[in-house]
Amino acid sequence: MQFVTIPAMSVSMAVATLVGQNLGAGKLRRATQAVWLGAAIGFVLLTMAGIIVYAFAPEVVAFFIPQDRPSSLKAHISCR
Repeated sequence: MQFVTIPAMSVSMAVATLVGQNLGAGKLRRATQAVWLGAAIGFVLLTMAGIIVYAFAPEVVAFFIPQDRPSSLKAHISCR
């Protein structure tokens, strides 16, 4: 879950800063562009991350499971 929330929050915080700066400067069009650009970047990055994690799901799961418990890894992989 953290693979999704941390990058999404970082993009949204950066976009919020850009929007706030531009709204304060009275540049509404530039603030709107920052929102759309941030949404597009967030979508692309998170989609790519999701595809990579899905493609390598057994390896990702194995990274978080201790080596002395291989049966739980097999059970998780078989659910896929």
